[in-house]
Amino acid sequence: MVFVVNLVNTAFNILYYLLIARVILSFFALNPYGNSFLVKVKSVIFNITEPILAPLRKVIPLVNMGGGYLDLSPLVALILLSILRRAILSLLL
Repeated sequence: MVFVVNLVNTAFNILYYLLIARVILSFFALNPYGNSFLVKVKSVIFNITEPILAPLRKVIPLVNMGGGYLDLSPLVALILLSILRRAILSLLL
């Protein structure tokens, strides 16, 4: 049982850090012809997190910040992941 709890906790931690990395990487425009390693890392992170964020973007509108828009879906995803983690762990324990 402890193994399952640790596995669930680790999975949620990985998702949490991938979402944080996506937010940070979204501030940088990477040249697709430049450092191919960074482009691949960004692509992998975006491909893993997009299924989590895409449904939230349909519900949560972008916030107009004057010259651009702010996407709040990663913040909502982090909050929902935290709630989901607590629910699953309380069921397991």
